[in-house]
Amino acid sequence: MSGERSAPATPIRILGIDPGLRITGFGIIEKTGAKLGYLTSGCVKTPQEGALPLRLKTILDGLREVIAVHKPQQVAVEIVFVNVNPQSTLLLGQARGAAICAAVDADLPIAEYTALQVKQSVVGNGHAAKEQVQHMVRRLLALPGDPSPDAADALACAICHAHGGQGLGGLSTTGMTLRRGRLPAPVQSPAGHPPSRRFPTPPRFFPPLQLPTHLRNTTMIGRLTGILVEKNPPQITLDVAGVGYEIDVPMSTFYHLPATGEKTTLHTHLAVREDAHQLFGFATEAERTAFRQLLKVAGIGARTALALLSGLSVAELAQAVAAQEPGRLTKIPGIGKKTAERLLLELRDRMKGVVAVAPAAVQTTPNDILNALLALGYNEREAQAALKALPDGVSVSDGIRQALKSLSKA
Repeated sequence: MSGERSAPATPIRILGIDPGLRITGFGIIEKTGAKLGYLTSGCVKTPQEGALPLRLKTILDGLREVIAVHKPQQVAVEIVFVNVNPQSTLLLGQARGAAICAAVDADLPIAEYTALQVKQSVVGNGHAAKEQVQHMVRRLLALPGDPSPDAADALACAICHAHGGQGLGGLSTTGMTLRRGRLPAPVQSPAGHPPSRRFPTPPRFFPPLQLPTHLRNTTMIGRLTGILVEKNPPQITLDVAGVGYEIDVPMSTFYHLPATGEKTTLHTHLAVREDAHQLFGFATEAERTAFRQLLKVAGIGARTALALLSGLSVAELAQAVAAQEPGRLTKIPGIGKKTAERLLLELRDRMKGVVAVAPAAVQTTPNDILNALLALGYNEREAQAALKALPDGVSVSDGIRQALKSLSKA
């Protein structure tokens, strides 16, 4: 009936935990519909000289207090992998067990995520640096400053859960337990009997996407026109008819984006994998064609292809291929001499006819320039050195361009 309004979304309070024997980070956010709100964050620190049982009790009591005060409804914990030092892995696993016990003691459902999943969800790059995670957590939760590294990791884990994690999407989690990062449906019991606590096999919630091989990396979205709502190099957000698309772009495209709030059009390439759908955007058809040709080279992934198109224009790449100059490619992070030589050899025939068309300029802050350089694979020392050489007040487009030039000469 006309005039009916949908019921307001019920807030879901999520506790994220980044376990550690010395410092355990925690962060609590509230998800209301598509909106995320920050509640609190901090760290539980254990006495370094204390006995192991005492340190584990400190973690347990600290998280119990956080749960009692803020009353989260769901918990997301980062999964621990094996380290080089088995003793460190064992201690970290015990600390993680204490953290999980605090949630189990409060009868809260627990979801588990790998660091790769958390970073991919929050930053868009599964191998992002801690600084990038802090920066994106601050932006997503509209915080006045960067949280501490441990608190940021915990908040990132909660955000990952909120971005479609297990137990969300309007489904009730009453009587369910999260295992192995999924929420299984409870087994139906005969009438008159209490619900079964057993788990069906396999779990039926959020099955992994399985596509036929011939459909992977198939282009399904070829072009997008919309309002540019956010720029966080090398990623942007484009609002198309009310749907926000997160798109990774090379710096050659980023240079020519309009200001936020303005309309723009991008040629796109959609990469479909079993664990993620990634959308890449380009200012010109020539850039997209070059990107696709780069992906066909053995050992060249999307991140390396973006770095190549950020450090070289399509015309410069075509010139390097025509002249077979590996030295121009080895200045790009992630490209060694052998990879450069193989890349030049395989692109020799593919780059013929690819012509670059230059589009118009933008503006932002030194932090954006720094984050762009870090995302392209340069370490913080190199990026900071390049930033110091830039003139005051330089725009982001000129700043990134000049920084890349100076880094390529180093």
